[in-house]
Amino acid sequence: MTFCNEHPVKAVRKNHFCEGCGKYVLIGEPAIRWTGIGEDGFASAIYHPECREAEVYMNREASSFEWWPLGNHEEDDWPWLMEKFPAVAARFNITPERYKEYQERYAATWSTHSRKTEQ
Repeated sequence: MTFCNEHPVKAVRKNHFCEGCGKYVLIGEPAIRWTGIGEDGFASAIYHPECREAEVYMNREASSFEWWPLGNHEEDDWPWLMEKFPAVAARFNITPERYKEYQERYAATWSTHSRKTEQ
Protein backbone atom coordinates (compact mmCIF):
# COMPACT_ATOMS: atom_id res chain seq x y z
CA MET A 1 0.00 0.00 0.00
CA THR A 2 1.63 3.21 -1.15
CA PHE A 3 -0.96 5.51 0.38
CA CYS A 4 -3.57 5.02 3.06
CA ASN A 5 -5.80 7.54 4.79
CA GLU A 6 -8.88 7.43 6.92
CA HIS A 7 -10.86 10.19 8.51
CA PRO A 8 -14.07 10.44 10.52
CA VAL A 9 -17.25 11.83 9.01
CA LYS A 10 -19.60 13.39 11.57
CA ALA A 11 -22.74 12.55 9.61
CA VAL A 12 -23.11 11.08 6.13
CA ARG A 13 -25.36 12.97 3.70
CA LYS A 14 -26.58 9.87 1.90
CA ASN A 15 -26.80 6.17 2.69
CA HIS A 16 -23.53 4.30 2.17
CA PHE A 17 -22.80 0.58 2.11
CA CYS A 18 -20.51 -0.31 5.04
CA GLU A 19 -17.51 -2.24 3.77
CA GLY A 20 -17.19 -4.00 7.13
CA CYS A 21 -20.62 -5.40 7.91
CA GLY A 22 -22.49 -5.06 4.64
CA LYS A 23 -25.28 -3.00 6.21
CA TYR A 24 -25.96 0.64 5.38
CA VAL A 25 -24.53 3.64 7.18
CA LEU A 26 -27.70 5.70 7.21
CA ILE A 27 -28.12 9.42 6.56
CA GLY A 28 -27.03 11.38 9.64
CA GLU A 29 -24.94 8.57 11.15
CA PRO A 30 -21.18 8.93 11.73
CA ALA A 31 -18.77 7.01 9.51
CA ILE A 32 -15.12 6.41 8.71
CA ARG A 33 -14.01 7.19 5.16
CA TRP A 34 -10.99 5.12 4.12
CA THR A 35 -8.96 5.73 0.96
CA GLY A 36 -5.81 4.11 -0.32
CA ILE A 37 -3.63 3.23 -3.29
CA GLY A 38 -2.24 -0.26 -3.60
CA GLU A 39 -1.32 -2.86 -6.19
CA ASP A 40 -4.80 -2.71 -7.71
CA GLY A 41 -4.93 1.09 -7.84
CA PHE A 42 -7.08 3.57 -5.95
CA ALA A 43 -9.73 2.30 -3.53
CA SER A 44 -12.11 3.89 -1.08
CA ALA A 45 -14.62 2.62 1.44
CA ILE A 46 -17.10 3.78 4.05
CA TYR A 47 -17.41 2.04 7.42
CA HIS A 48 -19.47 2.33 10.56
CA PRO A 49 -16.85 3.53 13.09
CA GLU A 50 -17.27 0.34 15.15
CA CYS A 51 -16.89 -1.86 12.06
CA ARG A 52 -13.62 -0.20 11.07
CA GLU A 53 -12.34 -0.50 14.64
CA ALA A 54 -13.29 -4.20 14.72
CA GLU A 55 -11.60 -4.85 11.35
CA VAL A 56 -8.38 -3.18 12.50
CA TYR A 57 -8.50 -5.13 15.78
CA MET A 58 -9.08 -8.43 13.96
CA ASN A 59 -6.09 -7.85 11.67
CA ARG A 60 -3.77 -6.81 14.50
CA GLU A 61 -4.69 -9.95 16.42
CA ALA A 62 -4.14 -12.14 13.35
CA SER A 63 -0.66 -10.66 12.85
CA SER A 64 -0.76 -11.68 9.21
CA PHE A 65 0.83 -9.95 6.25
CA GLU A 66 -2.52 -10.00 4.45
CA TRP A 67 -5.40 -7.70 5.33
CA TRP A 68 -8.61 -9.58 6.06
CA PRO A 69 -11.97 -7.82 5.62
CA LEU A 70 -14.26 -7.93 8.63
CA GLY A 71 -16.76 -9.96 6.63
CA ASN A 72 -14.21 -12.80 6.55
CA HIS A 73 -14.52 -13.41 10.29
CA GLU A 74 -15.18 -16.97 11.43
CA GLU A 75 -17.30 -18.42 14.21
CA ASP A 76 -14.21 -18.61 16.43
CA ASP A 77 -14.12 -14.79 16.25
CA TRP A 78 -17.63 -14.42 17.67
CA PRO A 79 -16.69 -14.26 21.39
CA TRP A 80 -14.40 -11.23 21.02
CA LEU A 81 -16.84 -9.57 18.61
CA MET A 82 -19.65 -9.93 21.16
CA GLU A 83 -17.43 -8.74 24.01
CA LYS A 84 -15.49 -5.88 22.42
CA PHE A 85 -17.79 -4.78 19.58
CA PRO A 86 -21.40 -5.60 20.50
CA ALA A 87 -22.87 -3.24 17.87
CA VAL A 88 -20.87 -5.04 15.16
CA ALA A 89 -21.91 -8.46 16.48
CA ALA A 90 -25.54 -7.32 16.35
CA ARG A 91 -25.15 -6.23 12.71
CA PHE A 92 -23.92 -9.75 11.90
CA ASN A 93 -26.73 -11.26 14.01
CA ILE A 94 -24.17 -12.88 16.30
CA THR A 95 -25.67 -13.87 19.62
CA PRO A 96 -24.57 -16.06 22.53
CA GLU A 97 -27.29 -18.52 21.53
CA ARG A 98 -25.97 -18.82 17.98
CA TYR A 99 -22.41 -19.26 19.29
CA LYS A 100 -23.58 -22.03 21.64
CA GLU A 101 -25.30 -23.77 18.70
CA TYR A 102 -22.06 -23.51 16.72
CA GLN A 103 -20.04 -24.99 19.60
CA GLU A 104 -22.48 -27.89 19.98
CA ARG A 105 -22.45 -28.55 16.24
CA TYR A 106 -18.63 -28.34 16.15
CA ALA A 107 -18.29 -30.66 19.16
CA ALA A 108 -20.62 -33.19 17.52
CA THR A 109 -18.69 -33.01 14.24
CA TRP A 110 -15.36 -33.37 16.05
CA SER A 111 -16.49 -36.37 18.11
CA THR A 112 -17.82 -38.07 14.94
CA HIS A 113 -14.51 -37.36 13.17
CA SER A 114 -12.51 -38.69 16.15
CA ARG A 115 -14.48 -41.94 16.25
CA LYS A 116 -13.89 -42.49 12.51
CA THR A 117 -10.14 -41.98 12.80
CA GLU A 118 -9.90 -44.35 15.80
CA GLN A 119 -11.41 -47.24 13.85
